[in-house]
Amino acid sequence: MLIKSPYDYMSENVNQILETKQGINREHIIDENNKLHTMKGFYNPKRIIAIVEHQNAKEEENAKEAITLFAKQEKEDIQKDPSSFVKPDNQA
Repeated sequence: MLIKSPYDYMSENVNQILETKQGINREHIIDENNKLHTMKGFYNPKRIIAIVEHQNAKEEENAKEAITLFAKQEKEDIQKDPSSFVKPDNQA
């Protein structure tokens, strides 16, 4: 007599495929008492975190570059016409 039918194996297979598509991985581990344990790993959060960290780093680089270029342009403008940037206190 079978403990599991072919339908049970097919159902488990479909469930594992669906979990894998959602970024969930099963790892089978045998402990010291020779018992099988199933551990699940979740990969989508790790992938999303890596993408967001990369995006943040690139946005930081771009912001720094924009500030540097703006400061360079402003410095050139000051050198061309310093009086337009320096006002006496009573004209503020």
